[in-house]
Amino acid sequence: MKISTYLEAKTGMIYLSVFLNRSTRFMVSTGFHSEKKFYGTEVPGSCAKSRRLRQLLNEAEDYMAEHPREKPGELKKHLKVIVEGGVIEPPQFADYMREYGENAKTAGTRETYSRAVAKVDQFDPKCGLADIDRRWLDRFTAWLRDDGLRDNTVSIYLRCVRSVWNWCIDEGLTDRYPFHRFKIPHEKTRHRALTMD
Repeated sequence: MKISTYLEAKTGMIYLSVFLNRSTRFMVSTGFHSEKKFYGTEVPGSCAKSRRLRQLLNEAEDYMAEHPREKPGELKKHLKVIVEGGVIEPPQFADYMREYGENAKTAGTRETYSRAVAKVDQFDPKCGLADIDRRWLDRFTAWLRDDGLRDNTVSIYLRCVRSVWNWCIDEGLTDRYPFHRFKIPHEKTRHRALTMD
């Protein structure tokens, strides 16, 4: 990944130009203009613009270093927030579940994760990785049961949450493991097959 400033000659608009690889490049407008062509971050005749451009470039580089696996669309959106001086909200756990479920191999598994995401969104729509601990799992389990779900259905949703959590650990997003000593409920199903008699 590489980032630099770019001056659009026709409009005089100054952009942050981001190169992710040979085929992926995008630009984020800084909102600054310059009448003269320049290289780097030294805007001719403007110390204030030069100082702010250097700051924006440093903040963008820091963000990209901290989020090396972020998708181009998300990265562009977040760099725009940085340029505009906003605050980037941390991803919600449901976002990770959605991403994980969308990459499942079979349609049935994708559907299961889609239902699990809906349940997490209903229970705690704003929860992030930092919010999920043993108490959260206990409350989520109780909420699912109060919603009328049997233990085996509750188990399916909790196993989805655990699989996504393990994936987050593998991706280096967290090193905590709230499932330590947490027992996922399981109900033995009655055999429905009839004997010959």
